[in-house]
Amino acid sequence: MEKILNFGGRDVKFRASARALLVYKRQFGREYLADVNGLLGLVGEDENGEKTVDFSKLDTETLCRVAWTLAYTADSSTPPMDDWLDSFDEFPVIDILTELLPMLNSTLKVDKKNA
Repeated sequence: MEKILNFGGRDVKFRASARALLVYKRQFGREYLADVNGLLGLVGEDENGEKTVDFSKLDTETLCRVAWTLAYTADSSTPPMDDWLDSFDEFPVIDILTELLPMLNSTLKVDKKNA
């Protein structure tokens, strides 16, 4: 699954694939699925239908690692995470999280036909 988001004044391509699991583990020494699971359920809606994030449970470092991994998976010329993050004037956490959640969910699905 691929998605292009515009933030920080430019289009950023993200890709969720099996490769993301390996990139994440090799780069950060952590399990991708375990960390992604911690991001799920953080987004909801308020009484006006506006998207909200439960910031009390948000691990921003995990979000940054996952976002970078999906960007790197889409484009292997993506610079190291710290440099990549530093290249943005803005990093709209709510927009990024809400847009990437469907991609993250897709990596956790079980194919019931083969399970």
